[in-house]
Amino acid sequence: MTQQMREMEKNAKILTALSRFPVTQLRIHFPDDHVIQASFNSSDTIASVVEFIKQFITDPTAEFSLHTRHPPRVLSHDMTLIAAECVPNARVYFVRSNGGPPYLNDDTLAKKSSFASACGSLVQRKQRRKACNESSTAYSATVSSSPMPPATEIDDEEAMYRRTSNRATGAVPKLPKWFKMGK
Repeated sequence: MTQQMREMEKNAKILTALSRFPVTQLRIHFPDDHVIQASFNSSDTIASVVEFIKQFITDPTAEFSLHTRHPPRVLSHDMTLIAAECVPNARVYFVRSNGGPPYLNDDTLAKKSSFASACGSLVQRKQRRKACNESSTAYSATVSSSPMPPATEIDDEEAMYRRTSNRATGAVPKLPKWFKMGK
């Protein structure tokens, strides 16, 4: 391929990524096992991510860099998130050139949530969303005295329905060409 064709393919890939993924989710991992998750525009630069991180660290004037591990490389400040291959989501690792913990300031640490509380808020949000969808339907619903099942039970029921509906329609799950059944 010529250089011009490679350049055209690269530009097409960038435009496709921008249209498919306008928002990028980044998880910034700190050496003390804290993680900050944030959303950025896919066209943002690493410099904007660095500016975002500075508001959470103990010493905003300290020098630090951001790394990816797969493939391992240091992210330069002038790269876009697309050029850094961070779209649609990525893990980015914080490395301070001098100094050790603590990395995050006290205000940030006071706002952190545990995994259990994050899961609990997610379940509550799903229940509220489901209740909102049920109340906005055109027909009138009858009030039931049974409590609403947790979101995990709802997901299990939907998965079971999908499995049984495939059997009822006679649809057979496809097997890869290389898979051979034993004798």
